[in-house]
Amino acid sequence: MSDIILIMLLIAATVYDCTTDKIPNQLVLIGMILGIINSVVTLQIKGILLSIGSVVAVVLGLFLLFVIKGLGAGDIKLLAMTSAFLHKEVITIIILSFLFGGVLSIIKLIKKTVSNSQICLAFGLAKQAFLIRGIPSQVIQTIQTREKEATGIHFAGAILLAAICFYIQKGINH
Repeated sequence: MSDIILIMLLIAATVYDCTTDKIPNQLVLIGMILGIINSVVTLQIKGILLSIGSVVAVVLGLFLLFVIKGLGAGDIKLLAMTSAFLHKEVITIIILSFLFGGVLSIIKLIKKTVSNSQICLAFGLAKQAFLIRGIPSQVIQTIQTREKEATGIHFAGAILLAAICFYIQKGINH
């Protein structure tokens, strides 16, 4: 039953991520609480320690990727929530998520073609930035938005795909 709950939470997070570029903290918190409750029901007091320990380990382990902007905070919180359910098995989810994320990024890059208007826009923004002292926040925000549109993916989708594959593989082996 916990597998269905986790998949439903990940579906909701993916929908939010794709529509708002955010993963709600409330969703992650509810998921962590449900993961901890599930662990307590199945493993008693040891379940609390495993859930909380794995959540902390995921956040600390992936923090550097957040610092270098390799992952968003919501993605890390979503993986931490997943670890509240799966404990050390979340390592498989993390590895699969990066593989799916890479595949989704490659697909997006192949589909994305750089048009002349985008090149002109980039040069126009660069020219505007160099003509004035300092880079205005609107220019920085526009550049970041264009960059994300060109290369960014909704990583929650990669996490969801990883969890589905994990549970399919787990079902086959048990």
